[in-house]
Amino acid sequence: MKKKIFSDLILNMFATFIPVFALQFIILPCIALKTDAESYGQLITIIAFVNLSASTMGSVLNNSRLINFTLYDELKISGDFNILLALFVCANTIFMIIGLVFYGHGLNIFLNTTLVIVSVLLLLKSYASVEFRIKLNYKYILLESLFLFLGYIIGLIVFLISGLWQFIYLCGFAFSFLFIIKKTKILKDSFKQTTLFKRTTTQTLFLLGSGILVSLGTYIDKLILYPLLGGNMVSVYYTATILGKTVALVIVPITSVMLSYIAHMEKFSNKYFSILLKTSFFVGALGYLLLVILSKPLLTILYPQFVQAALKYIYITTLSVIITFISNIINSVLLKFCNVKWQIYINGLYMSVYIVLSLVFLKQFGLMGFCIGILIAELLRLIIILYTYYMNNMYNNKLSINSQ
Repeated sequence: MKKKIFSDLILNMFATFIPVFALQFIILPCIALKTDAESYGQLITIIAFVNLSASTMGSVLNNSRLINFTLYDELKISGDFNILLALFVCANTIFMIIGLVFYGHGLNIFLNTTLVIVSVLLLLKSYASVEFRIKLNYKYILLESLFLFLGYIIGLIVFLISGLWQFIYLCGFAFSFLFIIKKTKILKDSFKQTTLFKRTTTQTLFLLGSGILVSLGTYIDKLILYPLLGGNMVSVYYTATILGKTVALVIVPITSVMLSYIAHMEKFSNKYFSILLKTSFFVGALGYLLLVILSKPLLTILYPQFVQAALKYIYITTLSVIITFISNIINSVLLKFCNVKWQIYINGLYMSVYIVLSLVFLKQFGLMGFCIGILIAELLRLIIILYTYYMNNMYNNKLSINSQ
């Protein structure tokens, strides 16, 4: 089992690394060279909004299906999830239209429609890939990422010819989704309600509320900065955070693999948690040192036009990303073994502090204050997650599955 976990972890890290590397280190810098800073900042903001909406909804439904698959199997029933998927697609479409009215100024109807389609494809592929996680089939997860990479490259060619960056994401998500529907049957599930529909819907809505709050922590920085400071400062801020967030994205598969295996566990001991905590802090500290050392030479290559303005924020933004990574790793235990209401409490408090401090500090100290406010909020979230674990453990001795 340990060998399989390790091999799955490696496969999942490669599955995440390949498209992320192509996007962050080849495609987006290429776009930045061919567009002005204001337009590039708008691009970054719109993609943040797409991820906030579609990726969050798809991932929430993915996690809900993963957490509950054993219960549905035991009762030998199927259904519910395609109904929820249809509702999520409708909600995402409405949300995207509203968001593009606000952030998509200057884009025509065709381009905005393309972005809505992009978001739907992202939602569908984010959910449907859960079948690979349920079956612990990380070879297919790697293959799916290779199709995503291939789509990105084809989309880049289209961009170089047409100047339309939207087609990079359209081609990437379309290729990925086509592979998933070829290799899975999950979208063919019964479109009907089961006896678990109310329970599953309630749990999924709790997870959605929590998921939106978590995703806001990842994407709201650009969504706030763009209307307040403009696309140029978004470009500078994005450059300051790109290496940290890229490494965090590559490490995120650890959380995914862990949750897949934790979903099969009945309890989680303090010994396991202690190992998890120490490993997370060690990897986080090592990652921070490497990023600080490598940031200047790498950013000089990737974003020479923004590097000087961005370097003064690197130490703070990178630390914030590393703390977020540690929090998400530890939170994977809470997702499975603690009542989902804790996710709302934790992330609701976190997001409230995040918005208040970032805006107050932004007004007082500019972009540097904005970065400091985010760092304080991330530290608070980590402390609350640890507190929640130990409080639950105090009452249960060992974490066990709670009724939802």
